[in-house]
Amino acid sequence: MRKPRYIYCLEGNWNTNPRSKQSIRPILDILYYSAGIRYVYRKCNTKDEFFEYLRQFTFKRYKNYRILYIAFHGRPNGIQIGRDFVTLSEIADVLEGHLGGCAVHFGSCSTMRTKRANIDDFMNRTKADILSGYRKNVDFIESTAWEMVYLFTSHHHLPICLYNSSLKNNW
Repeated sequence: MRKPRYIYCLEGNWNTNPRSKQSIRPILDILYYSAGIRYVYRKCNTKDEFFEYLRQFTFKRYKNYRILYIAFHGRPNGIQIGRDFVTLSEIADVLEGHLGGCAVHFGSCSTMRTKRANIDDFMNRTKADILSGYRKNVDFIESTAWEMVYLFTSHHHLPICLYNSSLKNNW
């Protein structure tokens, strides 16, 4: 039996309102309380915080956290952290050689709308098994609901295509 994949999540701010509660953290709580899927959640307000938490993901204590979930505003080939833009290449610089056996999901609009060479570079340098994300702008609620299913299936090593068929038939 394969070891389960736990989730290591980094999330940015979705808007500038300091009282905003908009977050993907509730889906992580549902996955934990309903399915026992452990997670580490880090809120990243700055580029420096993001890179520090990304670096920490490579520590041995997180070896069972095999799903890296990066939830930020996105643009083609990267993510937006406040006024800073971080490219896939910059992320690969930090994670180089550390993601063997890992899945990386960008819960961010348009990050995967990039040249195939940028995706190949990320995969080759980080050694990630799976890289996923969006090529278009996506609705927050719809994408968050889909990501909950995606994270559940990834945790259990189930092919997402089985759930995609079910979702198409039931929704």
